[in-house]
Amino acid sequence: MRIGLFGGAFDPFHNGHKAIIEAAIESNLVDYVFVVPSVSSPFKPGNCLNAAPYRYYMTSDAIDEISVRHPGKVYICDVEFYLEGVSFTLKMLELLQSKRYFSAFLEKNDIPFSKEDKISFSLICGSDILFSFDKWFEPKKIVSLAPLMVALRPGDDASLVPKQIEQIEAKYATNVTAFSINSIDISSSFIRNELNFDDVPKAVDDFIKLHDLYDKACLLQLVSDDCYKQFLKYSSRLYFALSRKRLLHSLDVALLAVKYASLYGENTDKALVAGCLHDCAKELPLQKQKEYAKTISGDVFDNVKLIHSPAGKYVAMCEYGVTDEDVLNAIIYHTTAHSGMSTLEKIIFLADKLEPSRNYDDLTLPRQLALQDLDVATYVVLSRVKEKFDEYNVEVHKYTLECLDELQRIGKTCNLSDEDDCDVEI
Repeated sequence: MRIGLFGGAFDPFHNGHKAIIEAAIESNLVDYVFVVPSVSSPFKPGNCLNAAPYRYYMTSDAIDEISVRHPGKVYICDVEFYLEGVSFTLKMLELLQSKRYFSAFLEKNDIPFSKEDKISFSLICGSDILFSFDKWFEPKKIVSLAPLMVALRPGDDASLVPKQIEQIEAKYATNVTAFSINSIDISSSFIRNELNFDDVPKAVDDFIKLHDLYDKACLLQLVSDDCYKQFLKYSSRLYFALSRKRLLHSLDVALLAVKYASLYGENTDKALVAGCLHDCAKELPLQKQKEYAKTISGDVFDNVKLIHSPAGKYVAMCEYGVTDEDVLNAIIYHTTAHSGMSTLEKIIFLADKLEPSRNYDDLTLPRQLALQDLDVATYVVLSRVKEKFDEYNVEVHKYTLECLDELQRIGKTCNLSDEDDCDVEI
């Protein structure tokens, strides 16, 4: 079993990456390609890298597209989520090749394997890596576990690249294999900077549009470095706690909350953390949610659709170390709202209902209102929540009714015509 490992930030995954993967498969140098998105890259400083789950699931969609043409040959690999600290290639290789991870990975992906199979690994990379490989962490140990398998592009220097291969082979006592690709000249940084997505697979383009990634005014630039790093850690931990849909929703809420916070003069760090963790307890076993909710708020939240909110405060405190009361309160009230809401609480409430991947009916009006007046937007969304509950004969929480009454008293309402109607979801 010959396995080629292709790692990278994939921010975003583009057609150059796709060309390397397909050429590696067609080279017959490997039987399988495992694509390994980085989680915490040592080469990506600053608030520029999208959270790992975004990049992982975006790459996964691209691989599904590639697999139509190459079924059973390419797999997404989540090994870096299991690493602590910076995602050094050596650490990734050691864990991936460990029996506990590798066997589970093969079984999870239904990859045929017997104890008699001889396993070898190669590290797939572009030829540009040859000129920086010496700077990697423990390069000699890396090639002892996975020798380099280099993709040669049409524009590569015919004299420099072979010479560099010879130097690496001599210096590290390794064999470098090479294969040719017909690749386009494109980089992820160019795509991000120009917001030109012509050279990404359709599945990636669809993902980017759904989650509204790569806004020119990068929202993560609006938070502190410390908060950005904490956000990346939280999002990676949530990979194990939430399903794909729920985790991506949480990240979408976090970034939209930062946008609203910047617009309304609220603390963007608090908005990012509260948005990221607002559903952190949502997929716990129901009995656990009830137990945690009772610890936080007694029987105030008794509807099973709401108890993840107080349970979320418990988990945010006990498992994620959050101590800021503003953040914790925003998590508690993101489902019901309440009278006397803080700006941050309104922001998280609205971001939860209006984030870009929400696709039920028409949210155009409340999304526009949220950029103009938080109170009016909150009233509109709460009204739809109440209508939906009334439609199904479900009791509306007293906090929701109190908030609606308060907004009506202060004149923060909106008369909606039938064509402006919209639906919402808790």
